[in-house]
Amino acid sequence: MWNSPNRTSRAGKRYDIRDLAALVHPLEMLLDELQFLSVAEAVEEANLGRMEKPELIFAIQEVLRALLEEVPVPKGGHPGHHEAVVFELLARMRGEIDIELDDPESDGEARRAAWTSLVRLCPPDDDTEDAALWPLADRGIDLTSPDAPFSPQITREDWDYLLQAGCLASEFLWDEDWRSEQLLDLPAPKAAEMAEVLGIDIDRVHGLPHTPTEAEAQSAERYIRQVIRQWEAVRGPRRTGPE
Repeated sequence: MWNSPNRTSRAGKRYDIRDLAALVHPLEMLLDELQFLSVAEAVEEANLGRMEKPELIFAIQEVLRALLEEVPVPKGGHPGHHEAVVFELLARMRGEIDIELDDPESDGEARRAAWTSLVRLCPPDDDTEDAALWPLADRGIDLTSPDAPFSPQITREDWDYLLQAGCLASEFLWDEDWRSEQLLDLPAPKAAEMAEVLGIDIDRVHGLPHTPTEAEAQSAERYIRQVIRQWEAVRGPRRTGPE
């Protein structure tokens, strides 16, 4: 199970497919891009860009299984490339929302998927009764409305916060240690010394991804597409026209 900062036990946390809408929605486009782009061309996260396509596909499957199934948390926690996969998908979700905001004919599916995750994982605070979907609580938006994500009151900066700096990123990720790329450029002894000073488990954060066999890679892609279909089955009908 995923070692979420918001886990309720040492065993980790397991999610419903609807919780993960913001991670699953960008997957189909990513798989399509990987048909004609290299991994380095398709992704933004540097440590993912060093992977071969089968390694990335397998890593995505590992992340999804950890989030959705009773898979034990790896000793020491998930490796850095697993965390990078999560952030990469959130960033791609954010990019798809930008595309929608620039297109008045958009059906809004990216925003709807992101909002599905947000309302499920960012509930009102029990103590203050303020919506955790800060900074939207004082905008006069009915946060429970299906049309809430299409409100003009929600700015691009709000989406930045909600997806990549606020609730969703902090739901899944402890830190950004996987981005400590400078360690990889140092000789091994010096890198280990620097990692110790920084409090980074270098073997976990920069551990190498599994290189799958062809059969494993094909099975991983089938699994990812199955998860996409699970989300499509529960998301409901698409909007019929522009907002």
